[in-house]
Amino acid sequence: MAQTKLQLRHSRRTLMLKVGVLAIGLSAGLIACAQATGTGQQRPVGLTLLFLNVGQDSIGVTRFDPDGFKGPTPGGLGAGGGGAQMTFMPGDSKRGLPQFVDVEWVVTTPAIKALQQSRNSNFELYKQPWMEETDRINSITPKYLRRVALNELLTPALLEALRVNPKSGNIKLTVKFNNDQVKIEAQPEQFR
Repeated sequence: MAQTKLQLRHSRRTLMLKVGVLAIGLSAGLIACAQATGTGQQRPVGLTLLFLNVGQDSIGVTRFDPDGFKGPTPGGLGAGGGGAQMTFMPGDSKRGLPQFVDVEWVVTTPAIKALQQSRNSNFELYKQPWMEETDRINSITPKYLRRVALNELLTPALLEALRVNPKSGNIKLTVKFNNDQVKIEAQPEQFR
């Protein structure tokens, strides 16, 4: 008798556990279907950032801050075609697509390059005079800061085209530096 009650109680727990797992699986499937068909919550869009330097001098990107929040920085980009790429999949950012981005970079002109080479040949690496000369060179290196509005680039038509097509990929933002200028272009990027 005690054995039968124990088996019955164990069977009920197992059944309740299986029904719970089934309910969770069904609700997750319904949410995924709703997002894929565009009903309910909008399907998130990913972002690919392609940084290109088309200018004649090397640059160093020191800030790329979407909506004022600290963002990715590719660092140094070589002259005449240096580049870097970063990809953020849908849902990586909980803030959604940014409205603007603050971009800051420095340009290593030929004069700055000559000062760096002179510093490297005249001082021992990372000693006090070398550090002081580095600080002096950094203080005279040309620096640029621009705020670029993205709401004009990320049009509702572009976003809707990406959200409707289940095979659509990310929005590709190409950030082109040309010495003291920066330009951002947006286009859809399809997954392969």
